[in-house]
Amino acid sequence: MATLVSEYTGIVTRERRWFLFMALLLVANAVVGFGYFKYAGISTFASPWWVHVHALTMVGWLGFFVLQNTLVVRGDIAAHRRLGMLGALYACWIVAVGMFVGWYEVVTERNRPFDRPESLALNWMNILAFAVLFLAAFRLRKRSDWHKRLMMCATICLAAPAYGRTLIMFGARTNTTFTLYIMAVIAIAMTGDYAIHRRVHPAWLFGLVAAALMGSLIGTLPLLAPFAAFANGLAPAPR
Repeated sequence: MATLVSEYTGIVTRERRWFLFMALLLVANAVVGFGYFKYAGISTFASPWWVHVHALTMVGWLGFFVLQNTLVVRGDIAAHRRLGMLGALYACWIVAVGMFVGWYEVVTERNRPFDRPESLALNWMNILAFAVLFLAAFRLRKRSDWHKRLMMCATICLAAPAYGRTLIMFGARTNTTFTLYIMAVIAIAMTGDYAIHRRVHPAWLFGLVAAALMGSLIGTLPLLAPFAAFANGLAPAPR
């Protein structure tokens, strides 16, 4: 019995550390992607206030995600759950800010290097994928095996703009490579999880499907005449 308890404890510890590692990996990817844009002069700290609000919101979520995983590694599940309710409110704020900025970026013509329909589809589908996966994770919060994996997938999808910037850095930015990059990050998380449990949890498959659908919609929506007309017809607004 003691051996079984010891083995279970070891598995739980490795799993928690792996999820924290993945959270830190997402932060590192964001630093590389957005750091490159700053280094290349594509983005600047002289951007409008709403750009900074959006950036702080998304970076704040990555920090919050690392904190939540750190609490789990330390075994402070009570604090993790209390902060989880705050996280639900934070997620609502992310969706509101993300949808607004996706629209306002287009009407202020700050969507380059993407055209209007592509920029709008990229931002809105990115937020939609996060919202759907987060909602599923929140509703399944009492089933920790599903909750933690769906939350990881939600955050991986939310961090997608960093992947796009990383691909641009290497001159490989297409919708196909972008989608494959997101799915590859989920696959990395899934592979590490498999190495610990020797099985693939179905939550990862939901994440992969969500990422594939997000990528497909980002590539398809700009080609649809009604969506393209809507995006191109948005009235200019003051910067």
